[in-house]
Amino acid sequence: MEISGEGDMSQEQLVEQTTSILETVRKINEVLKDTKVSELCEKLKAYARALDAITNKKHYMFNVHFSKLANQEYKVQLYVDGEHIYIVYIPHDASVDTMFERIFALQEIRDHVVSKIHDTLVDIAHEIADKANIVQQIKEIEERLREEDPDPAF
Repeated sequence: MEISGEGDMSQEQLVEQTTSILETVRKINEVLKDTKVSELCEKLKAYARALDAITNKKHYMFNVHFSKLANQEYKVQLYVDGEHIYIVYIPHDASVDTMFERIFALQEIRDHVVSKIHDTLVDIAHEIADKANIVQQIKEIEERLREEDPDPAF
């Protein structure tokens, strides 16, 4: 079975393109390794879990830190997966059930968490876009170097 030269050429081009794509992906991975994308993804996960906890009244998902204030209130700080979610002030004589009823009823907390989710998504998009620009610049520099020195060793 004989393959025409034209078919070989397109296969060679496909191999070159595939190699180029793989090299670009490798460079993107290298660049993203030293970014805060994974940190931002962890934040996003915590905010999503917090929204789930608030929406579905899962009090067990929160880590709660109490501070007694001089004005007979507790300052209640809510955390999910180590990420600070919100601060609620509760009267000193409130029961734990009352505290969580108030937390789950506050639209402010929901709005705050949704806003944090949006902000984190924007941060992730900017971080990736910045790194994609760096990868594109690297690729352009390499192309210019190839044009100046077409040595196949490069």
